[in-house]
Amino acid sequence: MKKLTPNNHNHYFFSYPGNKRKEVLNLIEKFEALKNFDEIDTIIEPFCGTSAFSYYLNLKYPNKYKFILNDTSHIINGINTFVKSASEEDLNNFEGEIYDAITLVKDDKALYNSYVKNTKIFKWELVGRLYYAMHFGLFPNKTICESKFYIFKDKRNYIDFLKSDNVKLTNIDGIKYLCLDEDNQLNANNVFMYLDPPYILTDNTEYKQEINTQNFYQFCYERQNYLKSDIYFKPTFFLNIIKNWLVDAVFSKLYKLDSYAIQYAKRNSFKKGANEINQHYILCNKIYENKNIGKIFIY
Repeated sequence: MKKLTPNNHNHYFFSYPGNKRKEVLNLIEKFEALKNFDEIDTIIEPFCGTSAFSYYLNLKYPNKYKFILNDTSHIINGINTFVKSASEEDLNNFEGEIYDAITLVKDDKALYNSYVKNTKIFKWELVGRLYYAMHFGLFPNKTICESKFYIFKDKRNYIDFLKSDNVKLTNIDGIKYLCLDEDNQLNANNVFMYLDPPYILTDNTEYKQEINTQNFYQFCYERQNYLKSDIYFKPTFFLNIIKNWLVDAVFSKLYKLDSYAIQYAKRNSFKKGANEINQHYILCNKIYENKNIGKIFIY
């Protein structure tokens, strides 16, 4: 087991909404305290995004777990699938393609918009993601374009993680992982799920549109008793989600394991140092059983 010390350096290839690298120590500490921690050998992230939880867990416990990383985001699946099977030459060539693409459009906003905003070609979507970052609609200036085109620089650990035989990539509706299915062996105590769905009542409209967010919230609202059942749904899951009145209503029957504040750079703001603070929950579908203390009846 390695000491885990995440820093402010993004482990992923680009900035992406909901990256949990700053919260991962808290999440892993609570995961390690689960009573069935030693039985768990499979981690499933139905809404993996940058897979921060799985990535840092694997850094701390190399080769201990099998990971199923699922996301319906076109750009997340595109880059992950490409990297998993790519050779070093493929990675270098792709960086060259991205640089050429940026060179083509960096001084021409109309041309940039015609390629990036009006196409579903993965390369151009990635160009948009890399240089718009969290500020969609803000045309990237020349300096940013020329200085930040190295997608894979300093990402060797994450590349190796994706390429591992222990990592499986899927692209299905995340709700399917919450449905009882004997064939995929989810009805087992050796499975743990980390759920980090798009936040509702926020401005992450791009990600919310890529999965059917409304269906996920509706499913959880209607089937909370099923998700809490030790008979029908055995895996424990943590649901990491922003705190607001709708979340309180939809997930009222799940157990609140933690509530904490997290500070972000304020989106769509040009003011230097502008920040916003949001409250977050870690919810759990089972009574939290700490292996050292026993059952904890959480609020």
